[in-house]
Amino acid sequence: MTLARQDAVSTIGLKRKTLKPNTGKALASKSSEEEKDMDSFDDLYCGKIQYLRVMDGLLPVHGIGNITTYHLLRGIRSVTTVMLMIVERNKVPLKDIESGKVIPVMEAIKTRPKALEDAMLSWVIFPQDDKPSALLIHNGVNTGDFKQLCYSHLWSKVSANDMSDHVIKKIKEQADGATLTPPMNVKRLVTTLVIDGEEREG
Repeated sequence: MTLARQDAVSTIGLKRKTLKPNTGKALASKSSEEEKDMDSFDDLYCGKIQYLRVMDGLLPVHGIGNITTYHLLRGIRSVTTVMLMIVERNKVPLKDIESGKVIPVMEAIKTRPKALEDAMLSWVIFPQDDKPSALLIHNGVNTGDFKQLCYSHLWSKVSANDMSDHVIKKIKEQADGATLTPPMNVKRLVTTLVIDGEEREG
């Protein structure tokens, strides 16, 4: 099955300014304890993803999918950005973990698309959220594409019965106020976490 058949796909404009980490709402109010928690992927899972592909210099294609989709992206060189939707373990049904419908975030990072092998990793921060609910693996993303990913992420959490004017306005405010934490090099991060894990086991 091709990705085009499997995913809901839409095109997004390309000529937009590049997003800078922490643009918009400042993160200075976060405590050191909260920042420490954001460096840990323990008990975090991922079951849904979004991604951007740029093919032959054309406009980027926006795709939405599940873990099966994510694995199919592994060998696709045109992938430029992936957003992982984060779920805490205590909110994930055991059957979803056992069936592989969701996988640990650390596993998702390790098996990222090869096009993002040496990419950057940033938490996505939404206003009024106590904890991040998404991770962005990217080679740089412009403001317009980032906002599109945020809109889609927030809409995926709303049921069809709740699409009131108030909810629409709130989602727009949340997406417009979303920011990225300073990027970390994914390859270096994975290497560090693996070494730390081996030392703890030793």
